[in-house]
Amino acid sequence: TARNLQVFFFNLANNQEKQKILRQEIRHVVGDRQVITAADISKMTYLKACLKESFR
Repeated sequence: TARNLQVFFFNLANNQEKQKILRQEIRHVVGDRQVITAADISKMTYLKACLKESFR
């Protein structure tokens, strides 16, 4: 829901180290491409963990 995403982004904004780790994972998986695919997202374990924590 929108509320879950709000909590997700709030948590990232308040934790720069976690934001840095997530950014590194995204850059590692996506590289220089402009489009993120479903296959890319399935490889992002840290992103999934962050989302699950926010949805808890």
